[in-house]
Amino acid sequence: MTFSLESWQFFLRDSNGAAAIPLLVAGIGMMFFGWRLWRLCVVCSFAIIGGGLCMSFFGSGVSGSGDWMFGVAGGLLFGVVSYWPARYLVAILGGIVASGAALIYFQAIGIHGMAQYALGAAVMMAATAYAYLNRRHVVVLLTSFLGAAALMSGILAIVMTVPAINNTYQSMVSNSSVVGPFMLFVPTVMSCFYQIADMRKMNTKL
Repeated sequence: MTFSLESWQFFLRDSNGAAAIPLLVAGIGMMFFGWRLWRLCVVCSFAIIGGGLCMSFFGSGVSGSGDWMFGVAGGLLFGVVSYWPARYLVAILGGIVASGAALIYFQAIGIHGMAQYALGAAVMMAATAYAYLNRRHVVVLLTSFLGAAALMSGILAIVMTVPAINNTYQSMVSNSSVVGPFMLFVPTVMSCFYQIADMRKMNTKL
């Protein structure tokens, strides 16, 4: 499990369920209306990336108000800068998401070091090129994935407030590497089908 995923779980646990409602609302909104709000989704995604990068490079590595200040500042900066070229940044965002998933997968199967990063860079270039040529479908896929991630994070924030259910969930995740990805895969696919059908019904192009 990467540091960022661990940090996110710590944040959900420390929120004591307070983060559940905004995450659930954001997740459902992106899953059903992501293609309509694609620009906002791209901006929010780069804001999250910017916040995470600033916390990683400038933070102390210990959870505290100082690290969160760097995160908020980086998020605002990246969000503002990404608003106007959002149409073109969709391709880069597709490459980032694909390479991030590939790096986690490579690490899980035992590929580390320079080989992991070289393969991750190759995946990023290929995914960026594909996203540039197929922006419409990539927008649907990205908003579906981000919406599913937000939805499951909201559910997890609630689960963490119930020790018995949380212990069962943690045991399932520890014993099988398929549980976590499966929980994201199912709502992502369902959202993709719904958004594509809705887009065709509206006969809309991005």
